Amino acid sequence: MLEYQVRGFDREGQLQEVALVVSQPAQVAEELARRGLRPLSVKRQHRFWFLFNPFGHGRFEVDMFVHELSSLLKAGMSVPEAMSLLAEKQVVGPHAQVLQRLVRYLDEGDKLSRAFEREAPVFPPLLVAMTRASESTARLSAGFERYLHYDRTSRALRRKVSSALIYPALLLTVAAAVTIFLATFVVPRFALLFEEGSREIPTVTAALLSFSTLLSKHGLLLAAAICALAIALAYLWRAGAAQFIARSADSLPLIGRRIHTARVSRLLMAVSALLDAGVPLLQALDLAKTVLPRSLESRIQTARHALEQGFPLSQALDSAGLGTLVAERLLRVGERSGDLAGLAAQAARHHEEETERFLERFMRIAEPTLMAVIGLVIGAVVIALYMPLFDLAQWIR
Repeated sequence: MLEYQVRGFDREGQLQEVALVVSQPAQVAEELARRGLRPLSVKRQHRFWFLFNPFGHGRFEVDMFVHELSSLLKAGMSVPEAMSLLAEKQVVGPHAQVLQRLVRYLDEGDKLSRAFEREAPVFPPLLVAMTRASESTARLSAGFERYLHYDRTSRALRRKVSSALIYPALLLTVAAAVTIFLATFVVPRFALLFEEGSREIPTVTAALLSFSTLLSKHGLLLAAAICALAIALAYLWRAGAAQFIARSADSLPLIGRRIHTARVSRLLMAVSALLDAGVPLLQALDLAKTVLPRSLESRIQTARHALEQGFPLSQALDSAGLGTLVAERLLRVGERSGDLAGLAAQAARHHEEETERFLERFMRIAEPTLMAVIGLVIGAVVIALYMPLFDLAQWIR
């Protein structure tokens, strides 16, 4: 996401300073027009949050805000009273600015859903739609609880995927560090010993010595090249390479099917939460597409077109390549029984459990495999170093 600091005049002629968080630079003008701001200056904020803000204190925590607001509404407070209390409690930081603007929107007569919509970069479209649907039934706290349930489930799945990838990444990092240490500190000591001898060293040992020499002489240059490559990959990722990688991962024989299952789970989870909140099916499908990669927007449009033609959701998703056999069967049952939201949630839970089992199996296989690979690499280095010594011992005998 991109962050811009904007100074400008609002519709009432008052000078405002706002922070805009958008996914593309072209969205800045659209967001300014939607808010009615006449900009005086627009500055791009370059934040290396992973170095200076590792715990995300500058980000507005939507889930915590929704939880506190729901608790105050359950206690009997009205929406303006609860919002004012939250704004008084948070006096500094980006949280305070967002809350103060929400209070001002409510004072101007906007509904809570409209206030959320005016702060669209902060509040996701799912929350806006569920809030609007809950306002029509006067059950805001229930709508917030449904959103929090969806958010907790989605976050839990992402945490499990991240946890499954962190340990292999740490092992690979340790392996790379040990290999660099051996190549830069241990191998050069043996190189001095080999240079003093007159016997020819094995080809494997010669290649290892050459690599060590290259790393010792040009280590800083190689480190700079790796950093430049990492920065270039980061910019490519933000420029759209993530979609290319996602499409490439879909074609993998085993992982692609698991990725597809996880996406179907998230889509059905979002559709179920929106339907349960009272959002119409077509609108729910339009809003649920925000949980999927942009590369799948065309499939969502295909499914929506099928719904407009009168096809049920189960067939629409299957024809667009967004379904599975289990999801299709359960959605058919929901369509016959009238409990489409409940059966969609059941299908999402089934696929979530299937993804969890796959991650557990992946971890049981990946950990010993990586340990074995690391052992083989380090063992190969050690054997390559000692092979000339073995030859020397035989020659002495």
